[in-house]
Amino acid sequence: MPRTVFSIRAAIRDHTIGIPTPENTARYKIPNACNVCHSDKDARWAASRLNEWYGGESRQKYIRRAEAFTQAHNGDRGSIAALLAILADPGEGFLMRANAAGHVSRFAADPRARTALERALADPEPLVRAVAALRLQPGSAGAREPAPLLAKALADPVRTVRFGATLSLLNMGINQIVGPDHDRFERAKQEVKAHYEIVTDDADEELNAGRFYYLTGDSDRALAAFRTAEKLDPRRSLDYFIGSVFAQKGDFQSARKALSQVVPKDPYYAEAQKTLKAIAGKSSP
Repeated sequence: MPRTVFSIRAAIRDHTIGIPTPENTARYKIPNACNVCHSDKDARWAASRLNEWYGGESRQKYIRRAEAFTQAHNGDRGSIAALLAILADPGEGFLMRANAAGHVSRFAADPRARTALERALADPEPLVRAVAALRLQPGSAGAREPAPLLAKALADPVRTVRFGATLSLLNMGINQIVGPDHDRFERAKQEVKAHYEIVTDDADEELNAGRFYYLTGDSDRALAAFRTAEKLDPRRSLDYFIGSVFAQKGDFQSARKALSQVVPKDPYYAEAQKTLKAIAGKSSP
């Protein structure tokens, strides 16, 4: 599998209800309550009414957030400064700051983003720390190695932060730690395993469970989790992951069969072809 196999969203989905901001409707198609009721009017009309009643200053925060998050989602490096400002502002609230940390991680090669994520690992808010732990990965050449920082996060008092640090370390190909952090890492892996043993009715969770077991070398559990994810969401193709597990088990015939079914439009097609090439001619025991 590729080095990073966990699909961890940059943004956190939430049910926050903010004040109506018609400007965001006009610019980014974000619905607002005014035009949901007054469907015969446009966003410009709604903005005019709100300005008349309350002024426009109260909505500026929501406009800045929408602009920064949308630009980041589109890969615009120009959003970095605004994201860092949100992340550094306690008045934005922990959820928005955590979202800013997630979005800024899209630009990990930028030293400003990298420094902010490293600093966020020690943030007073657990959710901000958790997102930083989940999203911190090796950046550009010359950047500080993140593994020691993530190993330190394994001692965080909040389990979600330890969970994120564990998955990030595994994503980096680190399955064992030698030294004082060894026991913390092993306990954290057991916490992650306990989570996946409980959450068994969600396709995304089973997919990540399979990835976790694969990275920790538990091929049988990985295969079972991927099969369960397939049953829960038949529309999803997991041939690449299943083929990778068979290759890990040394069952190259089954691996080739599964990997050969990965179609070109699959995001893992190139990796499947690479794996097929690597196991060509190998025979099962």
